[in-house]
Amino acid sequence: MEIDAEITLRTLVEQRDRLLKEIEALRNQIAGIEIAIELISGSSGRRARVSHTLLDLLRESGDAGLTPTAMVEAASRRGINLNRGSVYTLLTRMERTGTVVRKNSRYRLTELSSHSEGS
Repeated sequence: MEIDAEITLRTLVEQRDRLLKEIEALRNQIAGIEIAIELISGSSGRRARVSHTLLDLLRESGDAGLTPTAMVEAASRRGINLNRGSVYTLLTRMERTGTVVRKNSRYRLTELSSHSEGS
């Protein structure tokens, strides 16, 4: 009986992990569509403002870094409304270009995290 329970548990965990990956992929697709909508609607300067806002927030957070949700909330407290999908997309691009690093779902500026990575 215990073997069946272990197999069932393993199967459920695998299904959950697969669905979480699918959710993330869908979020990224939606964010890409939102950026396309913004570009077509003529608000292309918004991406630059979002990037600057994210960089400012990450600079202020220092080595602690921030989660994307925390960035949206912090910007909101400043009166800046950020689209969560755009934040995820820009952070992914920044990670690819080496501007930021991600560890445990928190993003940090590469220049700030390199000082503490050796510890």
